[in-house]
Amino acid sequence: REGLDAAAARHGFALHEGPLTLAWCERRIVVVHDPGSLDALELSAFDLVLHGHDHRLALRHDRATLIFNPGECAGHLPGQNAVGVLDLAAPRLAPELLRF
Repeated sequence: REGLDAAAARHGFALHEGPLTLAWCERRIVVVHDPGSLDALELSAFDLVLHGHDHRLALRHDRATLIFNPGECAGHLPGQNAVGVLDLAAPRLAPELLRF
């Protein structure tokens, strides 16, 4: 973790322990690493839940909350690399998956 913190600082940002809650474009967002930690959250309090950890695509709704993990983006699973893009200002959250 020390090495990650140092690398982040060199690039002008800091790592944050989850859950990280944000408000952007009038959207309530929470970011966690492990989807197992979602059980402790009241998902209806958020418009968007972002997670990672398992390198598997997750795209589902829990009532009005979008839960999204774009999947593999670290190069561990060749042919499965993807990142997710969302337009937070759009009336409806519609994730786009960019594969590379």
